[in-house]
Amino acid sequence: METLSIIITLISVVAAILQIILFFKVWGMCNDIKAMRQVQAPKEKEGAEEKTLSKGNTREAVGYAFLAVVFLVIIIVAFLLD
Repeated sequence: METLSIIITLISVVAAILQIILFFKVWGMCNDIKAMRQVQAPKEKEGAEEKTLSKGNTREAVGYAFLAVVFLVIIIVAFLLD
């Protein structure tokens, strides 16, 4: 039974790390959208204000990353206490 818990823990740790990496890759791709939009559809008016993302979206993303790290720490602590 101990072997099974070790395997599940290792799979969970790998999945958590991959999710964190994927989060930052998607975040980087979202930043590229701004550059693509400027190339594909330049502004019609010189004085037009540019729409920006609200700070709430960034906070939510950071919150999810924090929860992933906390989950990872809990798994590691549970593994060490076994």
